[in-house]
Amino acid sequence: MSRWSLPLILAFQALLSWMLLQNTAFGDEGLYIYAGRQIWQHWLVGLPLLDNYSYYFSGYPYVYPIIGGALDMLGGLELVRSFSLACMLIVTACGYYVTKQLFDQKSAVFAAIFFVCQGPVLFLSRFATYDPLCLCLVAVGAALAVNASLAQRPWRALGIGPFLVLAFGAKYAALLFIPPVLAILALSTLLRRGWISMLVRGTLGALSLVVVGTLAALVVIHFDPSVLHAIAGTTTNRVVNVEYSRLMLAEDVVKWVGLSYAVGLAGLVFSRKKHVLIALQYVLHDACGRLCAGVSLRFPTGVLAWTLLVIRRGGLPGAVPGRHRRSAEYVLELAIHKRSYVCV
Repeated sequence: MSRWSLPLILAFQALLSWMLLQNTAFGDEGLYIYAGRQIWQHWLVGLPLLDNYSYYFSGYPYVYPIIGGALDMLGGLELVRSFSLACMLIVTACGYYVTKQLFDQKSAVFAAIFFVCQGPVLFLSRFATYDPLCLCLVAVGAALAVNASLAQRPWRALGIGPFLVLAFGAKYAALLFIPPVLAILALSTLLRRGWISMLVRGTLGALSLVVVGTLAALVVIHFDPSVLHAIAGTTTNRVVNVEYSRLMLAEDVVKWVGLSYAVGLAGLVFSRKKHVLIALQYVLHDACGRLCAGVSLRFPTGVLAWTLLVIRRGGLPGAVPGRHRRSAEYVLELAIHKRSYVCV
């Protein structure tokens, strides 16, 4: 595998996304861009805001909307969507890096190619809302967690907290995916460096999250307390307007990421028998979690975890080096177990 593998994959992702999705602005895209433009006009020329966006947005309006509004004023909708594409390219690069560190480069190339061909990934690559930015920040946090577990000095773990706090600000639902990132840091460090290093790096990562998160919360609540209503109304205590059956949700899962599951299950044929139950556990837990929570298919973190790790556990490209097996199993189990936080 050459050093050009990742750049070529990213170029393919960008080209494929641009070719397949050329539609006009969706309602959510227009709303967040319009809100961002209003905020900038309020800052620059003093025009009053026409609405209190902090009261009902699913993310803090001074994180993604101001980015989208500024880009829209500079280059229109196409430039805003280019920002979403850049975010998803970073997600692919982070997934490539994590897979390469946990397994090998061949596995990383295979996982990245498979990941960029997923429908939700292509959709988000041209979707001008907070979802790509949020996913990007979570992916960077996960990559930093793996990197911190490999570094000689533990201080890199301090960089995880700010990215996770920003991810929560971009989309409040990112709170579900913060614990797995910290656990990836702890477990990966434990399996590579032992208990003492795990405690040190895990403490630093959690400390950075708590300190940055507390400071951000104090500032935001002091100047904009209506954000508490938005968090409850859109995320923690959201009212269900339209109920869907488990069967309909299952059909959506099959439609959007069914190929991922099919390839992963096919990989079981080539896997060792002792890994079959583990892989099946991951498949069933992820699927049940989606049906239990009705997780938005526009936020394909399950696709990322499944594509980058479950398929690799299935053994399609080859056998996982023995020294990486336990680390991969623990990290994957944690990534899939994030579904349980939603179902409780």
